[in-house]
Amino acid sequence: MPLLGFQDQFVDKVLRGEKRHTIRAFRKGAEIRRGDWLHLYAKPRQKGMRLIFRAPCTQVEPISIGFGGDVRVGKTQLDVGEIELLAIRDGFSGRTDFYRFWDDRLPFSGQIIHWDYDRRTLEKVAP
Repeated sequence: MPLLGFQDQFVDKVLRGEKRHTIRAFRKGAEIRRGDWLHLYAKPRQKGMRLIFRAPCTQVEPISIGFGGDVRVGKTQLDVGEIELLAIRDGFSGRTDFYRFWDDRLPFSGQIIHWDYDRRTLEKVAP
């Protein structure tokens, strides 16, 4: 059962359902798949760590973010409007904020992990 940790700036947006996916690097030996129960935590592996909620993974998509604003989801090159929407749905104020976050991590190749906010729970779930 994959654990996803969130920085303080994203926790309230996850709680309110404004952020329903996250962009992460690929995990060697720990692939996340549709149907997996995700454990979303604030301050993972730190004092004050707390469960935000658990939710089932609904979709996993490959993403690449390159220099010069190049963003691809799967084989699709996103246009400026689509990047803006992706950035907002990922918890940023817009694409400028999104690019600033990713600037020193480029080029990036990973995945977008989506969850079902409506099925979130604080209860333990069977593996």
